[in-house]
Amino acid sequence: TMNSMSHIKLCAFADEADANRQGQIKALTENDIPYLEIRGVDGTNIADLSREDALQFKSELDAAGIKVWSIGSPAGKTKIGDNFDIALTQFKRLLDMADIFEAKRIRLFSSKKLPKD
Repeated sequence: TMNSMSHIKLCAFADEADANRQGQIKALTENDIPYLEIRGVDGTNIADLSREDALQFKSELDAAGIKVWSIGSPAGKTKIGDNFDIALTQFKRLLDMADIFEAKRIRLFSSKKLPKD
């Protein structure tokens, strides 16, 4: 029914529409998609985005009325035997990004298997 449709909130990986932040905002607003699952900004993965760029993009999203639903992170795309300190440092940066963008969710991947001997 139409009533149940009102509870659906559309969210998108806007970097699939455009790598550029302004193109992402345009794609979301033109298609009435109010939520972003942020993954790439101006060709940079969310895990590598500078704090300054994140704050700037957040202000641009706010001005456009777009909220970040989740962080589309690469967390967990490491092998189980990889250096955990590197993965932990990356995850702490993702937590900072989630804080900046006011995202309550972070997409994660399960670890890959150890290589066979």
